[in-house]
Parts: sequence; structure tokens; C-alpha cells
Amino acid sequence: MRQQKQRKRLMILWMILVCVVGLILSILSMSSSTQKKKSGSYYDLNAFGYKNGLMTFSDDHYSTQTGIDVSSHQGSIDWDAVKKSDITFAMIRCGYRGASEGALYEDRAFATNIKAAQAAGLKVGVYWFSSAITVGEAKEEADYVLSLVSAYDLDLPIAFDMERLEGQTSRIDDLTKQEKTKIANAFVSRLKKKGYKTLVYGNASWLSNDIQVNKIDSDIWLASYSDTLTYKKAFTMWQYTQKGSVDGISGSVDIDLYIQEK
Repeated sequence: MRQQKQRKRLMILWMILVCVVGLILSILSMSSSTQKKKSGSYYDLNAFGYKNGLMTFSDDHYSTQTGIDVSSHQGSIDWDAVKKSDITFAMIRCGYRGASEGALYEDRAFATNIKAAQAAGLKVGVYWFSSAITVGEAKEEADYVLSLVSAYDLDLPIAFDMERLEGQTSRIDDLTKQEKTKIANAFVSRLKKKGYKTLVYGNASWLSNDIQVNKIDSDIWLASYSDTLTYKKAFTMWQYTQKGSVDGISGSVDIDLYIQEK
């Protein structure tokens, strides 16, 4: 009888210990979550770091890839050298609408870049620089992009890039936040119906002030060149520097981190 009572006491003590440990772990988890929110970022900034000059992100819930985004401005690119520099993907400009006259243009290096990048073993996506001022023009741009990429298999999304031009006027300057949002959604909707993944590009100011980001029906590609990363909403791709150095490219290049939930 005495042994049975002792066993019961031990069992009760064990249950109390398990409950206390569980409570402590729960408090620690809540504290960690609070610290993340206090950082002002959607992601835990402590998980970001650098290796061999390239940004890394260590979080068991996400996988990452490191890439570059390029256009004809980069000139001739040695894609084999790029591949050997721990770069796994490239976002390649396929074209743009003229900021003043509104004509549609293919990037003069698009075909060369996408073919050579794929031949070197890189994953590829594309981006389009938009100066659309109506939903109709946005759909026209999307159809033009579809014609440009139809000959290629894309591994990554097609991105919509609309932004203010420094020191230069543009036909989009008088658009309202609501109009820009509708234009962006019209573009990505057209592409998603054809089975493509999409991104909408912008810096923190653009995403916060120039469009209604909560109404954008697409993943976000953030441009932010500060490690403090004060943009608080979710994003899938981070253009974290415009002054990167990568073998195979003369001069500076944008470098991006593609973050995906597992």
C-alpha cells in the first residue's frame, strides 16, 4: 500500500514537472515571436547573414535561392562565370513600355541573355518595365510579354515593374494609387490565367504609398538596400543590393534572394 502511494506521488510530481516545462517553452516561444514583431520585419532579421559576399537566410520553414536581375544595361555577360559564382537564377528584363511615348519594346539583350543563362544551367524568370496608364494598356503589355516568353520554359515568375523615374517625367506620374493597383492586377491576372507565377516589384516607398499592396493579387518583389528591412509586410523576393559584384558581369549588378515557404 505504501509503495502504491509513493508511485502515485511520483506520477503526480512528474505530471506537474511536464506541465511546468511546457509552460516555460510556451512563454519562450511567445517571447521569440514578440521579438520578431518588434524588429519591424515580416521575417526574423536574425536569420539573415552573409556568406562569400552573398546574403543567406537560415530558417527551417523556408528555402532560398540567390540570383541577379539584368537587362541590356549590363552589356555582354559571361553566364558560365555567373553560374560559378554561387548564383542560381536570373530575372531577365524581357522588355518595356516607353516612359514618354508609350511604345512597346523588347529588351535588345533579352533573347541572348535568356538563352545563355539557361545554357549555363541557371533558372530564369523575367521582368517587364511598365508605363501603362490604363487597364487596357496593362493587358496589352501582358500579351506582349507572353509573346516574348512563349519560346522559353520559365522556372521563376514573371514580374511587373512600375516605378517613378528619378529626374525624369513619365506618363504614369499622374496616376492615382487605385489606378496603379488596377493596372498591376490587370497585368498579373492575364499572366496567371496562362499558368505563370507572378511578382509585383517595388521599393518600400512605392509599395506603401503608390499602390494598395493589400489589394495586389500577386507575390511581392521588394527592393530595399538596408539590412534593417523596415518593410513590415510579406514578400517573396528581396533585391537587397544594386551594387553587387558577380564574376562574368562588368560593373555593378542587382542581387536578389528568393524566399519560399517549404
